[in-house]
Order: sequence, then structure tokens, then C-alpha cells
Amino acid sequence: MKAYLPLLPFVLFSSAWAIESPPGYYIDGSSVLPAPAGSYVPTANATAATPCSPGYYTPAAGMSAPIAASPGYFVSVTGSPSQTPAPAGSYASGTASTTATPCNPGYYTPVAGMSAPIAASPGYFVSSAGASSQTPAPAGRFVSTAGASTSTACSPGSYTPSVGMQASILASPGYCVPEPSASSQYAVLPGRISSSPGLANGTAAPAGSYAPVGGMQAAIPASPGYYVPASGSSSQIPAPAGSFVASTGAATHTPAAIGHYVPITGMNSQLPAPLGHYVDKTQASSFKRADPGYYVPATGSASASAAAPGSYVPLSGASETIPAPIGTYVPQQASSAVTPAPAGYTTYVAGSVTFQAIPDIQLTAYTLNPGGSSSFSFTTTSGQTYGIFMSDDLSTWIEIESVPGTGEIVTKSLAAPGPGSAKRFFRIVATPTP
Repeated sequence: MKAYLPLLPFVLFSSAWAIESPPGYYIDGSSVLPAPAGSYVPTANATAATPCSPGYYTPAAGMSAPIAASPGYFVSVTGSPSQTPAPAGSYASGTASTTATPCNPGYYTPVAGMSAPIAASPGYFVSSAGASSQTPAPAGRFVSTAGASTSTACSPGSYTPSVGMQASILASPGYCVPEPSASSQYAVLPGRISSSPGLANGTAAPAGSYAPVGGMQAAIPASPGYYVPASGSSSQIPAPAGSFVASTGAATHTPAAIGHYVPITGMNSQLPAPLGHYVDKTQASSFKRADPGYYVPATGSASASAAAPGSYVPLSGASETIPAPIGTYVPQQASSAVTPAPAGYTTYVAGSVTFQAIPDIQLTAYTLNPGGSSSFSFTTTSGQTYGIFMSDDLSTWIEIESVPGTGEIVTKSLAAPGPGSAKRFFRIVATPTP
């Protein structure tokens, strides 16, 4: 600033005794006076001071030229002794400004006396003119560039958790953001998944899989023995008794086939009916025991088989038949017991379906020879076999020869007993045909 000039304590006279004044002063009658603050005198010997125009000022008396308002300041009136700083929220960009300019939206000036506005920073905005501050983008919104007059709402699938953010954050896998302007992400609900970032909504877990808790990125395939029939499930279901699930990721269960059963829930395979048992329907949870007279010779059978004539099954749950013993017979199928041959009849082989008469045997001759040997003759029937048995005690018999019948009388010789033998007994029995 210029110093104030003191009033001249004298009057200037020319050689002709005329009054004179320098620039910055003016002649008022017989006095020379300095131009007052807010005015100026640009030439010598002026008779009046000139008021400063708007945009200019003179801060002291005796000035010969006005001063242009500095950048950041303005002078709005005529004859001003001072300049005024542009208030916060406005600016004066050049010199000699007569007014301050309000900041446009997107810009602000935080203090007085600024010559240019400041663009709102990324993450902030200025919504109205004449602002002295910038506003942070609220949570759920963002500002990506400088000089913004408004914030941008986060799109579904993204969010901003705090104020002043320059960009939105994509929802993480396992999470979603269903609405715009969100300030947080949400874990997808059980039964749904979110496999990639930035999803607005989770996806239902497909049939055959499930999502047991919230926030899952991928569904879990149903385990063997379990199934998931519908999409969007949060749990798997055990296969019911009578059905099974052999593989992972199943949407349905498989009924047990005929001949098989599934006794409990959650099984991954069917079981074949055991020997002596059968399953005659699908989706069975248990097997049936073969009744007496019936048998099941293989696992996984759909039915029991009737014992054939000549054999029987005395107990339930049998896997094989028993041939009728010699001397008994079984004339029909599905028998649980044998029938003894009636008196005078027999069967000569196991597994007979009928009986036959025991042929008569007549001893026609017996000769004891010197030295102890002997011979005997007996009648035979053609096609019948005869056994010659020997015993020393009439309790234990040993067959010593088998004789085929011819329909004629047959004679056989017997050797003499050995030394020390007291007695020896013989008998002839009709036996099974060889």
C-alpha cells in the first residue's frame, strides 16, 4: 500500500505568482489539497479529484492513479477506498472485478479472497451454486470424477459401505445386492448360491444339489444315498426304505428291483434277497422266507421254487431240496415231508416219486460141502439186483456180492469160514438196480 501524502504546508506559485499542484493533488481556490482516499488526480494543476470507478480503489489520499482490484477481490461501488475479498462460495478471477462470481455446481471456494473455484474431489460433489464446501458421496452412492454436481447410486450387485467413495464395490461371491443405492452386501440365503462377483440376486441351487447355509458360492451335490428333488433346497433327503441312490447329485431315488430290497433309509445300493428268501415286488424294504415245500437256490430271486416230486423241504427258508430217502417217496411237488413205502413195498433209490413191490426170494437149494464151503440157489426176477450180505453177529452186515436177476434160478458158492470163525450168517436182499 502507498503511504499517505501529507498536506502541503505551503502554496505553490509560479514565476507569475499562479497557484500550481502536482498529480495526486488539486487546487481548491487558494489551497492545494490531496485527492482523498477513494479518488485520484492523474494530472498536475487539477481543480478536482476523480472518484475511483467500480473495480478500482485508492486506499490513501494524494494518489494519482487508482489501483485495480486484485484477483480474488472486487470493488462494486464508485469512490471506494478499499477492495473486498470475494466471499467463500464465490471467486474473482481477474483484476478490476466489480463483483464476485458464485461458484457453479461441482465447484466451491472454502475461504474468502479466492481467484478460482476448486473442483469437487472424486468421492465428493457440490450440488448447488455458491458453495463453500464439498459434500462426500453418502454410503450407497459414489462419485468417480472431479467437478461432480451429484453422486451416482450404486447399481444392484454393487455397494459402497462408507461415505466419500469414488467407485462402488461388486458383491463378493456368496453375496448379492438386490437393490440400488446399497451400503452393504447380503449373504445369499440357504438354498441359493452366488458363484461370481457383482450379482444382484442369488441363484437357486439346482435339483440334485443343495446349499445348507447362507453365503455359499457353489451348491453341494447330494451324497450317494440321498437326493434333492427340487431347486432351491437347503438340505438333502435320504432315500426311503425300499429305494436307493447310487451316485452323487441325484434328483430322484431308484426303487429296489424285484429280487432285491433296501431295509433302511439313506442307502446307496440295493441288496439281493439271500439264499432261501425272495422279493416278489419292486421297492421292497424286506424279503420273504421260502415256505416249507419251497426253496430258493440263488440270491436275488423274485420267487421261491416248489420242491420237485421225489424231494421235499421240511423247513422254511431253505435254499435246496432234500431227496426222499430210500424206503420213502414223494409223489407230488411242493412237499414238506416224505411218505414211507407201505408194507411189502420199498424204494431202492433216494428221490423216488413212487414205490415198488419187494420181489419174493425163494431159496431153492443149499449144500454144505466137505471142508466147510457151501453153495445155495435162489429165484430171481429179471431186472432186479440182489445183494448177498454176510454177518458174524446178525447185527452188522457186509455186502459181499451184487447179483443181477435173470428171471432164472441163480446158484452161488461160498468159501469156507477162516480159522477161528465160530459162526457165519448169510442173507439175500433185493437191492436197487445198479
